[in-house]
Parts: sequence; C-alpha cells; structure tokens
Amino acid sequence: MNSNIFDDNFFIYKEDIDLSWRLRHAGWNIWYMPDAIAYHDRWETGSSISGRDVIKKRKRKPDLINLYSYRNHLLVIAKNQFLVNLIIFFPAIIFYELKKLLYLLLFERKTLKGLGYFLLSLPLTCKKRNAILSKSKIKPSDIRRWF
Repeated sequence: MNSNIFDDNFFIYKEDIDLSWRLRHAGWNIWYMPDAIAYHDRWETGSSISGRDVIKKRKRKPDLINLYSYRNHLLVIAKNQFLVNLIIFFPAIIFYELKKLLYLLLFERKTLKGLGYFLLSLPLTCKKRNAILSKSKIKPSDIRRWF
C-alpha cells in the first residue's frame, strides 16, 4: 500500500513517529496538548513504568513486535535526524543505544535481527532521508527543541 502518508517500510511500529518528523520537516507545527486523553491498546512502556516492569512487559511481547520496534526506532533516527543533531547528541545517543544493544545481546537475541533488517533497509532509507532533508523547511535547532 503506497498512501504517501505512512512510509511502507514502517508497516508496524513507529510509523506515527516517522510521520510526525516528516510533517515537521514539511513545515507543519506539532503541538503538545497536556489535557488531551488518548487511548492506545498496546503494550505500554511509558516513563512512569519502572525498568523491571518494562523488561517484564518486553518478555511477554511476541518476538516480531520487539524486532520491528527496534528496527524502526533506528530507521526513524537515520531517516529524519539532521547530521549536526546526531553529532551534538552523540554521547546520549551512543549511551542509550549501547545500553539497549547490551540488553539485547544478553536477554533478547532474537530482537537483534532488527539490527540486520535496519542495515538492509539503510540504502533506501538514505534515499528517503536525502529527499526529506533537501526539502526540509526547518533548521536543526528546531528539532533540538524537541529533546
């Protein structure tokens, strides 16, 4: 399905995040509405959940969910983030990603296939990245305010 709204590479997980980034690059504003209530029937892992609870919930998820969530997390960053922001946030990014990689190596090896799938998707992702960033109507500093 090629809707030109959602990227077909994100057929499951993180497609909403990718869309938000692309809308922002296209010049749309993204608003935080603290009083809004949304219901999402999915495995929750919000910031209010302890690390142990997150791990318990991850272990109950089907392997494919973890695999595509991991792959798509990497694709979103590779596809949408400005290089200068990657450099600025490099210490935080590398710490987070290495911590996640260590966890996967020790406890969730099946999810590591997502890294391989990410690498296979990288050439197409880079083409999409170039198209997005060449038309971007925002500056890297606009994105940095998100973080």
